[in-house]
Amino acid sequence: MEKIGQNAKIKLIAVTGGVSSGKSTVLSLFQREGAYVVSADELVHQLLSSNSKCQSEVLVLLGDGVLTEKEIDRKKVAERVFDNPTLLTKLENILHEPLLQAILQSYQTISASGEYPLIVVEVPLLFELGWDQYFDHTIAIKTSLQKAKERSPLSPEQFDKRSQRQLSINDKLLQADTILPNDGDLDLLKRQVTSIYQQLIN
Repeated sequence: MEKIGQNAKIKLIAVTGGVSSGKSTVLSLFQREGAYVVSADELVHQLLSSNSKCQSEVLVLLGDGVLTEKEIDRKKVAERVFDNPTLLTKLENILHEPLLQAILQSYQTISASGEYPLIVVEVPLLFELGWDQYFDHTIAIKTSLQKAKERSPLSPEQFDKRSQRQLSINDKLLQADTILPNDGDLDLLKRQVTSIYQQLIN
């Protein structure tokens, strides 16, 4: 399968990691360096708020109970599906293909503008979905399970349930092109991201 960025000068980079590993922080640090960044979670939010096909299919699946003021409420959706693996799988089947297409469209639009040297996408289920094949380079964040739990806004039960839907962090690290340690030291993390950024654009 051809990588999205294969025939263009601008590389397409994926950042992944376990639950509460610091993916959003790393994404913001790449943005600070000058990269254009894309959050898969934000793209899903856009699909649920503006893609009529996704909206109708989600409502058929989950019912009007996930609506708040006539809009799909992601928190209510999460509450419904994470206690029901069958529903979660069906929801993912609705959203994943449009999500991949949205990432591709973002890449095409931004790379055509020529304004950014690098495009970095946060993809929590990168290896689980086999989407690493579309990216020029993959980065997995390495953090201890204890630290991830400490900084997570989720309850321990919610944390464990979401983690169970993902590959183990060791599996992610084995498949990634670059491993990015995150032990909670923000200054160190900034320096590491700067180093990786410079290597990727050069």
